[in-house]
Amino acid sequence: MADKVFESEDPMQLVGTLMECDEEEIEEMGLTFVEEFARMRWSREEIMAIFANPHYRGPHTVFRAKGPAFISRLIDLVTGVSPATTRSTDTSSQPQENAVTVVPASSKQKGKCDA
Repeated sequence: MADKVFESEDPMQLVGTLMECDEEEIEEMGLTFVEEFARMRWSREEIMAIFANPHYRGPHTVFRAKGPAFISRLIDLVTGVSPATTRSTDTSSQPQENAVTVVPASSKQKGKCDA
């Protein structure tokens, strides 16, 4: 446990910063979020709910910029499962055999997005 006295203007406090994102960076950010949530075996409905919730600033930025249809296509791409075959209630199932991890050719970290 640290012995340092709390300072109201602590320079080590976490601070978020908004930065400009171009279309390609927003799409890549969305893909990254979907991949992460899919690896945690979240259902389509859970992933869509996170993107739609303004409390989750990074995913919601993508949702506002690209819309729910784009997020749904990303989920299809990452999981290899269409909405008709998604089972949201079975969280103990194994990963889909036809699931793929997609990394776009433009996968360069530019550090220009709110995430």
